[in-house]
Amino acid sequence: MTTLVAAVSENGVIGRNGTLPWRIPEESRLFRRLTWGGTLVVGKKTFESSGFPLPGRRHIVVSRKNEFTLNGNENVFVIGGAEIYRLFWPKINAVYLSLIHAEYDGDVRLPDEIFTLASKKNPKFSLVERRFYAALPVPFTFFRFRRNE
Repeated sequence: MTTLVAAVSENGVIGRNGTLPWRIPEESRLFRRLTWGGTLVVGKKTFESSGFPLPGRRHIVVSRKNEFTLNGNENVFVIGGAEIYRLFWPKINAVYLSLIHAEYDGDVRLPDEIFTLASKKNPKFSLVERRFYAALPVPFTFFRFRRNE
């Protein structure tokens, strides 16, 4: 299964100067639980700027120069950046999306077709789970979608 994993602000921002523009420990712990033991697919710029590699997960770093094939039996998590999300979007079976309930300045935005899953119906995806994390300094909502057959 290939799952897209993203955290996005209410104004569509996912990054600023190569990092996340927020620090929300509960959202980071959720990311860790969801992706532990899986394979992370990450863009080269995101990998180099984010303090990777993360423990407990295999990493595939994608650049414009390399090609690879994913094993259909592994749990693969596509974790960005924006160009990697666009590249893998047609192959995505599920989406884990954390909508951060605040607006941030940033220089990287989540592609619209992914960002709008949280606010509009999409005939290609069904909402499987929605959890609101309210008791935090910056609340967020976690959404899990699956691609319809």
